[in-house]
Amino acid sequence: MEKKYPMLPTQVSPAMQPPACPPCPPCPPPQQLSPAMMPPQQVSPAMMPPQQVSPAQVGPTQMEAPVVSPTQQNVQENIINHIVPHIHPTNTTIVNTHVFKHQHFFPQTTNVVNQAVNQEFICGPGPVAPAMMPPCPPPCPPPCPPRPKCWF
Repeated sequence: MEKKYPMLPTQVSPAMQPPACPPCPPCPPPQQLSPAMMPPQQVSPAMMPPQQVSPAQVGPTQMEAPVVSPTQQNVQENIINHIVPHIHPTNTTIVNTHVFKHQHFFPQTTNVVNQAVNQEFICGPGPVAPAMMPPCPPPCPPPCPPRPKCWF
C-alpha cells in the first residue's frame, strides 16, 4: 500500500517563520561576461530575500522551497502461480510365450496269431500190407481238435 504525505500548509504562523536575514553586502562591480556565462535575468520569488516587516504587522505569506524527505521505499509482492506439467510416460509390453511340450508316446499292442500246422503222413506200403493198415484220420480245417495219432 502506498503512503501519502499530507499537503504543505499554505499559511505559516509568525511564530514558525524564520528570523529575518541581515542585509547583504554590496555586490562587486560587474565584469564583462560572455552571453553564455550571463546569469538568468529572471529571479523566482523563492530566491528573493524576505521583506522587512515590523513585529506588529503580518506581512504576506512567503512560499519557501519545499523540504523533500528521502523517498520511502515500499515493496509490493505479487505472487504468480505457474503450473509446469511433468509427463512421465510408461509403456508396458505384454509378451505371450507359447510353450509347446511335445510328448512322445509309444503305445504297444499285442496281436495274437493262431497258426495251424498241418502234418501229412503217407500211410503206404510198409511191413504191413496196405489193406491191413487202418486208415489215417481225415484232414480237418483249422482249428482242428486234437487228432488221433497215427499208429506208426
